[in-house]
Amino acid sequence: SGDTERSWRFASSLLNTLLLALGVVAILGTVFAGAFVRTQTFRVSAEEASLAVFLFRFFAVQIVFYGAGLVFSGILNARRKFLAPAIAPIFNNLVVIATLLGVFLPLRSSNPDLAIVLLAVGTSLGVLTMTVVQIPALLRTGFRWSPVLDLHDPALRKLGKKALFVVGYTMVSLIGVSFRNAFAIDAFRDGPAALQYAWMFYQLPYGVFAVALATAFFPELSEAAARADYATFKDRFSQGLRATGMLILPMAAMLIALAKPIITLYVAGEFPNEAVPLVSGVLSVWAVGLFSFATYMFVLRTFYALQDSATPMWVAVGATVLHVVLYWVLTRPGLLGGMRLLGIPAADALTYTPQAALLLWLLRRRLGAMGARPIISSLSRVAMASVAGGLVAWGLLAASEPLKALPGGFIIQLVICGAAGLAACYGLAALLRVPEMSYVKKVLGAAGGALTRAAGR
Repeated sequence: SGDTERSWRFASSLLNTLLLALGVVAILGTVFAGAFVRTQTFRVSAEEASLAVFLFRFFAVQIVFYGAGLVFSGILNARRKFLAPAIAPIFNNLVVIATLLGVFLPLRSSNPDLAIVLLAVGTSLGVLTMTVVQIPALLRTGFRWSPVLDLHDPALRKLGKKALFVVGYTMVSLIGVSFRNAFAIDAFRDGPAALQYAWMFYQLPYGVFAVALATAFFPELSEAAARADYATFKDRFSQGLRATGMLILPMAAMLIALAKPIITLYVAGEFPNEAVPLVSGVLSVWAVGLFSFATYMFVLRTFYALQDSATPMWVAVGATVLHVVLYWVLTRPGLLGGMRLLGIPAADALTYTPQAALLLWLLRRRLGAMGARPIISSLSRVAMASVAGGLVAWGLLAASEPLKALPGGFIIQLVICGAAGLAACYGLAALLRVPEMSYVKKVLGAAGGALTRAAGR
């Protein structure tokens, strides 16, 4: 139909415009790699940052692949096709792991320069693969690319104006990350590395559960906003926020209770056992604010569903100022002794909470009452169940210390304590009649179905 052709034409024009713009950024990043890298490494010498500059020349092109993948994911999500965007990062990880194990490690000693180059190339190929694997699903929707570039399209211009605020939000966030790295280096020489190790596990439950949930809710919120059906919008928002708590609060409790055996998984190669207390401490403190972070990101998407990208950007400006002040205060010598680095995740946890609260307040001012009572009732019960589950996991961890003497004993501890803690949490949530247990049952049912199908093969 004509509407379908116009929609695909608009999608092609958007994709082509984005690729051209990001292509310019990638070229600038390749040519002026040193300037880009210094924004994140201004507290270390140019010599120490030389490897980062070298790698960045390979990584700059990744922004083009990320941009294309973002458009592909947006089209698929709008068509209620969530599988391809959800599993695409897996292929990225597989390519990177294959590069690391098959190329980098074997060549690291005999030809280190070639090993670094191949690692950089393999990492970029991973991002390209993550984008390309979405194309078959995209083509099945009927999408057909055309070499059109209509900069006069009113819809594209409107989207471009809103995108400027998203770019502004991204820039403000990068400034915050830059100061985080700077204060981390000041607190502990290998501070950024320690933060990155903890960040991987901190982001895992958010990336697996909260992002998937928000992605599923976003099209419905957008459609309700487009119809000005704010009753449905608020109802779906309430459901999404409560479901986020149901999935994230128990995971946060497990990260706090089991941080030490989780981080012990890293103890191999050049990661020393002596680093476990510091990195696990960072993970525990970050996990305290995990629900606030997930809430903030869900409300952020809610504003995007309302086609408002300006409000989140201005809130991010204020939050970044608060971040920097708290980084400075909480990492000052003498405040936390030898654990000054813990001031970084503490500052994040303390900032995400008012940041999320401010966005929620602004959303309420715009739309009216959001049905706070069922949200508070559900989240308070889930929080109680999560604390109980965390205590169960922590108690079993202490009681199972003898297992650490066995080969891989800490992994056995982690599995037993984690399973028992989550069972206690969700069991208590069921007893407390938390309605959002239905989401947990759906996740478990989907996982069970996948395992059954795999076993059948």
